[in-house]
Amino acid sequence: MDMKKLIYFTVCLMIQSILTAQTWKTDIQRATGKPVTRTLKLKPKTALRIGTLLNDTDSIKEGKFYYGKFLSGKNDSLTLKIISIENLHTESAGLKQSEVTQAKYFTRYKADSVYNASVAITDVHFIKYQQDYQKFFGGGEDFLLLGSLAVLVVSPFICYNYKEGAFNAESYKYWALSCTAGIVVGFSFQILGGERKLQFKPNWPDKDARVWSFKK
Repeated sequence: MDMKKLIYFTVCLMIQSILTAQTWKTDIQRATGKPVTRTLKLKPKTALRIGTLLNDTDSIKEGKFYYGKFLSGKNDSLTLKIISIENLHTESAGLKQSEVTQAKYFTRYKADSVYNASVAITDVHFIKYQQDYQKFFGGGEDFLLLGSLAVLVVSPFICYNYKEGAFNAESYKYWALSCTAGIVVGFSFQILGGERKLQFKPNWPDKDARVWSFKK
């Protein structure tokens, strides 16, 4: 391969990489309550769970959930790389049956395209997603909250001078302030790192949840 072809090939790969890394955006609007319009943004490889209600009667609800990594989106469909698929059967009496199938059991072939699935926008009744930055914050929240609470519990023992039999209130004040700051930051991480949920079907899968619709 000569230098000109090599450069051309490299440029094509870079353009393809840039195009495939683009964030997919679509407008959604609140279907219940005060009218609000938001923009749903999904980056490639975002952890994604899509639910679609297959059967809805007074006694039975049957749904299918696709769990995987977001690949791309169009005006009429979403494509993701499947990790697993869950079939959920719910009865009005409260009985629930769940069957989860891992992607590796779909077929013996290992081609990536085998695990790709496209879901029509009209069949998207529920979405749960978590971007990379949300995973970062979500991973730090437990460490900060538990660590700060643990230190807060043991700090009175740390600030007690057993030799002199006296409690150092000044030292404890700084320990308590530091722990409080850690707890506040931990709760902030919890808000920033939580998974985002959007429901497009009334009363499914969650009852009384806020309902959205894709803007046409």
